[in-house]
Amino acid sequence: MKRTTGNDQQGENPNEKPSEDPKQEEPKIEGKGFKIIDNNLVCEPNITVQNIKSVVSTATIKDGNTNKTTGNLATGWKITAGEKTYSIVVKGDVNGDGKVTTVDAARVLKAAANKYELIGVFLTAADVNNDNKITTVDAARVLKAAAGKYNISI
Repeated sequence: MKRTTGNDQQGENPNEKPSEDPKQEEPKIEGKGFKIIDNNLVCEPNITVQNIKSVVSTATIKDGNTNKTTGNLATGWKITAGEKTYSIVVKGDVNGDGKVTTVDAARVLKAAANKYELIGVFLTAADVNNDNKITTVDAARVLKAAAGKYNISI
């Protein structure tokens, strides 16, 4: 005769874990120099596709309809991981070429003087000191970064 503890129910295995929720958790996209903020992947300059892939190997990175597999990320590109798609913001890269140059600094300076309009991810890229304003301080930092004299961080 089988002894029971009174807690045994037919068909249940007390050592079996409850079944997992079939909904997959979104991959976490965060590493040295990049993280998700709102609906954007915000990056420091010179973060590469390979840097992202080392954290989320299944991520897809696109410039428009073109898959990117190498090189620096650029403002305006998109990254999809799991079911979520994020816009990429590279701090200081306001023209979307993946580099921080004097062209970017000039655009930030013009935007600070209300002579050039930056919108969306490009506006976010211009705010390198993260004070939610575009000022000459941002322009000076982008210029220094272009000259290799300042490291933009997130």
